[in-house]
This record gives sequence, C-alpha cells and structure tokens, in this order.
Amino acid sequence: MDVLATGVPSWPLIEPGFDLSPLFLIAAAFVVAPLVFRIRLTWWSLAALAVGGTLAAWLADPLGLLPALAAGLLALSAGAAWSRRRRTRRR
Repeated sequence: MDVLATGVPSWPLIEPGFDLSPLFLIAAAFVVAPLVFRIRLTWWSLAALAVGGTLAAWLADPLGLLPALAAGLLALSAGAAWSRRRRTRRR
C-alpha cells in the first residue's frame, strides 16, 4: 500500500503530516546500489530496489529505523552477491 500511498498520512493512524519514508528509502536504494554494491541499474533491478525500499520502510515502524536499514542493506548485499555470482556463471 505504501507504494501507492507514498506521501499520504500513515494508515491506520491518520496524524497530521505525511509518511515519506518509502520514497526516501527507495531513493537511497537507487543511490547506494550502484555506488556501494556495484549493481547495474536495469529495469529489473530498479523494480527490485523499489520493492526492497518499500519493505524496509514498512519494517521501520515495528522495528525502528536502524534495524530496518540494516535489514535492507543486508538484503541488498545478498542480492548483489547473488547477481554477481549468477553473471559470472553465465560467462
């Protein structure tokens, strides 16, 4: 729901203000992935980064921001290693 509702008040608690964390975490994933993990930005990787950033933002509410970021970075590093390993096997 956050993908469609980015920028609207968080549900089910409607408070003044907007929840922009999914948008910020997706943007951070787009920056960190190619710079730190050397992931090529293709349409598939952009979609996976958008989903992963949204999931990390969903985890930030129940777990807190730092554990959610740690889980997101762990998933990003595992995905980068898997992608690199798959690319070397094809060659």
